[in-house]
Amino acid sequence: MKFNYDGNSEKSGIYEIYNRLKDRYYIGQTLRQFTDRWREHKSSLLKDSKSRGETNIWLKNDFKKCLKDQANDDFLEFKIIEIVDLSGCLNEKEKLARTNPREIFWVAEYKKQGKGVYNLTEGGSLGGCWLGRHHTEAAKRKMSQSKKGRIFSKEHLQKLREHLLKENKSRTGRKFKTRIGFISPLKGRKLTEEHKRNSKAAQIILRGIDHGSSKLIENIELVSPEGIIYTRIECLAEFCREHKLNRQGIQSVLDGKHKGYKDGWRLSSTSASEIKTISKETSRKLSEAVKRIWEERKKTK
Repeated sequence: MKFNYDGNSEKSGIYEIYNRLKDRYYIGQTLRQFTDRWREHKSSLLKDSKSRGETNIWLKNDFKKCLKDQANDDFLEFKIIEIVDLSGCLNEKEKLARTNPREIFWVAEYKKQGKGVYNLTEGGSLGGCWLGRHHTEAAKRKMSQSKKGRIFSKEHLQKLREHLLKENKSRTGRKFKTRIGFISPLKGRKLTEEHKRNSKAAQIILRGIDHGSSKLIENIELVSPEGIIYTRIECLAEFCREHKLNRQGIQSVLDGKHKGYKDGWRLSSTSASEIKTISKETSRKLSEAVKRIWEERKKTK
């Protein structure tokens, strides 16, 4: 890397970074010393991860490509374009009021001269930030067309899935799984009639009910507005439909979150903690019953 400070390394102002192999320029500004700003650029160019004073992404990509083809990095040159006097400025806002117009001027001047520049914006304090800016309709159409019809190889998709799963371990929702192409091992699988009968038998053996995966609630005293006491609910959803109740409302009463619901439905004695214990115990029994059925099936085979 070459430097051309002309004895002004400790001053501030406008500078250029020239890529000789690509014949393109990056125009930037600094409120500190030129040496400090170049040190940040150098650190960003040599590191894969983002660092303070992140360099223009297009300049960074070209630098990495050229570095692979060259034995050294002498193709890159840092040069001071204009020194801006910041004396008398009390804060950063006043300093930017002096450097921003000069950066905008030099970016426009290089483009006017037909020089290739890495800068995507006109310059100024916003730099590469798109806060408050909008793409033109033509740019939106161009970006849309560039992404249509793209076909990725199986190897690329697999790497993408592994990366997304690694970076998003906690994101396991349906939308996220669809996005990364996750395919459930049960997708497209059809249960045999024998499997269905065994599952149904496990429910009946365990609970004496036929409501699929619904939780059995027992050993309770749920009192209706008419004074009727219910000590066993086989399926809460069906119970609520029958009595025209809201399921969440009754569940909150059963969990002990509310003392009553809708015209006097209340829990008499059983606490919410006891109900949860019953639910866990029921779940354990169901698991054991299903295991017994599968073991019996294996023996018969």
